[in-house]
Amino acid sequence: MSLSWAQNALSVDEAADLLGVTPKTVNARIRDGVGEDWKPIDNLLASNDGLKVFVRGHGYAAGDQVELKGVAGAEARWRVEAVDGDALALSGSAGVELGAWSGARVRRVLTIRTQSLRRADLGRKMRLCHPDDIAAIQRLTVDPKDLSARRLSARDTAMPVETPNMDTAERGGIFDDKPFYRIGKLPEYVFAVINEMRHKARVAGLDVIDLGMGNPDGATPKPIVNKLTEAARDKRNHRYSASKGIWRLREELTKRYKRKYDVDLDHETETIVTVGAKDALAHLSFAVIAPGDPVVMPDPAYPIHQWGVVMADGEQWALPMPSPEEFLNQLEDVYRTRSKKPKMILVSFPHNPTTQCVDLAFFEELVALAHKHGTMILHDFAYADLGFDGYKPPSILQVPGAKEVAVEIFSMSKSYNMAGWRVGFCSGNKKMIHALARIKSYLDYGNFQPIQIASVIALRDCEEETQKIAQFYQKRRDVLVEGLHRAGWDVEPPKATMFQWAKIPERYAWAGSLEFAKLTLEKSLVAVSPGIGFGPSGEGYVRFSLIENEQRMRQACRGIKKLLAD
Repeated sequence: MSLSWAQNALSVDEAADLLGVTPKTVNARIRDGVGEDWKPIDNLLASNDGLKVFVRGHGYAAGDQVELKGVAGAEARWRVEAVDGDALALSGSAGVELGAWSGARVRRVLTIRTQSLRRADLGRKMRLCHPDDIAAIQRLTVDPKDLSARRLSARDTAMPVETPNMDTAERGGIFDDKPFYRIGKLPEYVFAVINEMRHKARVAGLDVIDLGMGNPDGATPKPIVNKLTEAARDKRNHRYSASKGIWRLREELTKRYKRKYDVDLDHETETIVTVGAKDALAHLSFAVIAPGDPVVMPDPAYPIHQWGVVMADGEQWALPMPSPEEFLNQLEDVYRTRSKKPKMILVSFPHNPTTQCVDLAFFEELVALAHKHGTMILHDFAYADLGFDGYKPPSILQVPGAKEVAVEIFSMSKSYNMAGWRVGFCSGNKKMIHALARIKSYLDYGNFQPIQIASVIALRDCEEETQKIAQFYQKRRDVLVEGLHRAGWDVEPPKATMFQWAKIPERYAWAGSLEFAKLTLEKSLVAVSPGIGFGPSGEGYVRFSLIENEQRMRQACRGIKKLLAD
């Protein structure tokens, strides 16, 4: 291997940091490799020359290592000797006697080449990993569907999400086919595939049960609607409002925090009304994140959490979150091992899409880390009132000292069935609230004032309605979980949110979440959200939204049961 190879190669520790795994995992990948998604085999042919595997649109090349599964007599790893269209000729396979291969599949296996080399900056000879192999595995493990990738640098262990280099590349203009600057940063919208299939099925007259988007189907409580109609008749409310929200609405929000969480907030300096939660998330990022600032968030995550940061020119540091505790452990590792420190931590509990929940002790540890390292915290509290079985989601602002480092976003959408009304709040740290208010003063004049007036009634008089709405979703959760269990799909009931996060049944795990979601829609007429749309760690899962009535939930489960039984 050449000297240039050595200078660009990575040590096992560097490869581990780049891939977001431990050195032990890197050594395992050196030994065993990493498999791509399985692809169905269309045909197999055994001859004196060896095996030929036919796979439409495989994308493999001569020299690749592939693994066969479900092929009696040939379940092993093979080297691709030659490629002829859809046919792969396997090296060393002459004389193999094929058995049954119905349902057989193939995947490429990526391995890491290593060699003992000397790299100038390390000062000694040591085992180094080939950078091309690390790059290939990084692309695979970050996002198998090529939705995103991360920059590869032998010295940069920060793992930022890769976006097009718009500083050096020509930017899109009106007379070319290049994307505009910020549009070029965004991935393909994976949910659009399911949305298009659902639309075509409904146009064809099929009864699709849509459990995809988390769009509440319940009615807004009547007192709120009645106040809206009353306020809308007053011509004084037809003028521009205030970009930070009318003072009485901000005051009612602070009263709610005191009542529910015993948190004191100043309605003038520590809270602001926003046009829904997304307005707060996106515009706060623009207000406080500078180009290149790292923002840590869990993976998987709600898309605006990930891509709002990228649109603001920040760096997205997504940490896999098998559990909230593990997320904290990884966050501590980030502070300990990386020279560049996060500017912000963006979290949301109860969590969308995984439905994971935390107690106040989690927030106490998070706030302590933020104080220690001077990091901002943004907590999206969208499902504040949707706790089940007695669970009461805590507010991060309950933690002493939280307002010194954190803000919290609350939305009326789920708690009050007001998704289309677009009313949210951002509360907490004065400097962050002031920055958001400054940005919004240039962008909007606030919500339509009758909506704000009606929202005052919601916060003041409709607390019991939030409890009824939570019970409403809990009943739907119970129906869905029971139905999936009857179908042979073992899922864990969520403690909160309006979702069910479900690991794909083992029988279909090879297909991946997008293909399984397409299959569920095609065969069961049930639309679900593929986990890969929420980030690489969402692969292998789908998300159900509890947005259909109980009868429709049972109908959906019957369709899924039929799919799983076929």
